[in-house]
Amino acid sequence: MPDVRAHRVLASISRVAVLETLRASGGPLGVRELAERMSLHNNTVRKHLDLLVENGFATRLRDAVARRGRPRYVYAAAPESSPAETQLSNYRLLASVFAAFLHDADDPQATAEEAGRRFGARSLDLAGAAPSAALERVVRMLDEIGFQPEPAAGGSEIRLRHCPFHELARDRQDVVCGIHLGLIRGALQQLGAPEEALRLVPFVTPTLCVVEIGRRPPGWAE
Repeated sequence: MPDVRAHRVLASISRVAVLETLRASGGPLGVRELAERMSLHNNTVRKHLDLLVENGFATRLRDAVARRGRPRYVYAAAPESSPAETQLSNYRLLASVFAAFLHDADDPQATAEEAGRRFGARSLDLAGAAPSAALERVVRMLDEIGFQPEPAAGGSEIRLRHCPFHELARDRQDVVCGIHLGLIRGALQQLGAPEEALRLVPFVTPTLCVVEIGRRPPGWAE
């Protein structure tokens, strides 16, 4: 489950400013240097740095310059995540909040699936889209989210080799899997695909889920 507290760390404008100053500095800075650059009190800067280090946004280093007295520490910004990693982290956070909200619905699975379907129908760029290539487009979408999808020969199923929301799905399978099934159904529908997602079979193995693809037969029910 995502660390919500880590996201709250960056809710402070002055704390973000400390982090951005570290990123722009070109090298580690001490508390006093940061305080002078930002016109903040040393203790205020120190508290911000402690939280940034605790949550992995910055690192604390022993100053390599020899000085008298006790050792001095300097701080540097941690390497930034790639845009894809940041997007995935944000999606995980949103998914956990949303799953908690939907869990109290009268029919959590149906509500989750409908929410996923609506999102899936709006999430794809349809410029130049061809219905015949819809399944390929959906597989690419799932890959971007982090599912490591593997379409079966003939397009009868999509094997999801990695769920980015594995722990959350273990706790709230009906909601999380419902969202993902709806996401795929909505995307296929929006693309005008001849196929649709019939059902999602979770945890076929501890690391594998399977989406069954096909045409819905008359009178077919979930």
